[in-house]
Amino acid sequence: MRLFQEGELLCRILGGVLKLPLSREENYNLFIQAAPYAGGCGDGIGDTLWLGLRANMKEQFWHGLTTITNSLNFSNFAQNRGLPIEEPEVCVTFKGSRDIMPSSYGTWVPRTCNLERCIACHFHRLPFVRIRGLCAKSEFDREYFLVDVNQTVGFSGVYYSLITKFPPTNNSSGNFGFWRITRMTSPLLQCHDASSTHRPIQPVNVSLHIDIFSIRAFDLTGFNYVCELQVRIGWNDMRVTFHHLNNAEFLNAIHLSDTNKPWMPEVEFFGDAFTASDVQVRRSLLVAQRATGPLPDNDENLVEDEVFAGRDNPFVLIKKLTVTTSCQFDRHHLPLRHPDL
Repeated sequence: MRLFQEGELLCRILGGVLKLPLSREENYNLFIQAAPYAGGCGDGIGDTLWLGLRANMKEQFWHGLTTITNSLNFSNFAQNRGLPIEEPEVCVTFKGSRDIMPSSYGTWVPRTCNLERCIACHFHRLPFVRIRGLCAKSEFDREYFLVDVNQTVGFSGVYYSLITKFPPTNNSSGNFGFWRITRMTSPLLQCHDASSTHRPIQPVNVSLHIDIFSIRAFDLTGFNYVCELQVRIGWNDMRVTFHHLNNAEFLNAIHLSDTNKPWMPEVEFFGDAFTASDVQVRRSLLVAQRATGPLPDNDENLVEDEVFAGRDNPFVLIKKLTVTTSCQFDRHHLPLRHPDL
């Protein structure tokens, strides 16, 4: 049993709406379907179900949950079409028990919305639930349809498995509880990541672009000089995927940490005669560059996201550096104030 607001929300979660009979025939059919469950709804001998109706106290009329206008063409209130409406938080219950006078079968009763009653959900089409996060070879079903399991909600897979709800507890009001998924045939096949044995080792193509902004601080006695430059390195990594890449490159910045760092190529600067250079990093930025559209949706992923393949969308590493390197100056051209220089 649920409060009205909880029941209405649960029906929407399941893909339907609270039932509202639109004719005397539909009202009778709802009673036939509800009567076997009356013992567990309300007090079991009176009104047992919430109907999909709300009150408009100001204008004094009842309306369905999907409309706010006075367009109710059928009603089965016990008296005077449920009027007058004297409180704003009033909902409508349905008498679905056979333990009352037959003349009261299926009548509608205004009640405060804070009572607990059962719910009857109406579905315009068969609702399916899609399970995400399964590996490709899993034998759990990916799609489930709504079924009745021991007079409660359940979802049956098309082939192998069943989703059922744990029995409610005394403190379950306002909580939709926990669900479990069980196999109906052979056990689940485990996921095996064979990427290391099936993917051939291939060299990574790396693009390198260097902009030299300035050359300064010539040290003629120490045979070295200082230059300011920017290095831009690009490469693709087929092992990674990106989520929600933006066309604006700077919005795809990747924040690095010791535990979250992708493979990155290294660049080393040599001076004259292959001597080591002193490199000071002024700024470093790693971004992902969107070069293609997202991959098709894959229900192996737990969350439905825009996913981009690393093989098509490269990493770009941008570094601004100050490099001090050695150089064997040609002293025949010194001093530098020579007019031919």
